[in-house]
Amino acid sequence: MNFLPNSRWLCVTSSHFGLDWQELCKQLDECIEGMGLDLVQEDVYLFFNLDSKEGCVIGRPVSGFIKDLKSPFKFMDWTTRPVTLVNLVGKTLEECLGCAKEMRTTLELQGRSFNNSFILRIRRQLNPALAVTIEAIFYE
Repeated sequence: MNFLPNSRWLCVTSSHFGLDWQELCKQLDECIEGMGLDLVQEDVYLFFNLDSKEGCVIGRPVSGFIKDLKSPFKFMDWTTRPVTLVNLVGKTLEECLGCAKEMRTTLELQGRSFNNSFILRIRRQLNPALAVTIEAIFYE
């Protein structure tokens, strides 16, 4: 069992179900310092909510004391809870989403129960060369 720790993300809604995540990530990164926030880690989070008309929200983990944001930005807070992490295989977002769907179905057939929402975490690491990994995060 894994835990995703308490977190706060600076977020913006994707108008293309996450396909524009790179552009939105750059937009967030350009605003973080100007808002008096600090980037906590290099990861990018894509929050998918199948029950919402927003569909996908792009987030960057931040810390800081700002409380009020102007549109289109918003904060999303997370309280530590158990999660299931699954490494995904795919070269495109569409392939990774398909892999996430397959893995979720497999886990549910094994008796696991998850919320309709899930998260993709895109991790960029220099170790010694740039490596990108994508994980699906499922939770109850």
